[in-house]
Amino acid sequence: MKVVYFSEELAERAPAVMGCMCAAPSGAWVTMADVIGAVRRREEVVIRPASESEMRRAEAFVALFQIGEMLSEKLVTLLDQESPAVAAAKITELREAIEGVEHGPTELLDRQ
Repeated sequence: MKVVYFSEELAERAPAVMGCMCAAPSGAWVTMADVIGAVRRREEVVIRPASESEMRRAEAFVALFQIGEMLSEKLVTLLDQESPAVAAAKITELREAIEGVEHGPTELLDRQ
């Protein structure tokens, strides 16, 4: 198992989309329990810190996620005078558009 370690601080800022460790090359987020499981299965485990470019992409990813959260909060404020059904429809439309953007941890890893 090859694992890339990102900072806990980034994971804490965006726990819904970011973890501390991801498997390489798949980019799937893994936990310490996954790593321990691999060790117990006698798999070789290699953990490396994220490269500078991987950390920059991760920081950008988290920043964009936080901007999306702020936008949705402000949108709720702007729409509070709309009827509940209209406001809910507009918020849902925005959320679906944001969630529909292709993103994932594999895009954080350097291509090798």
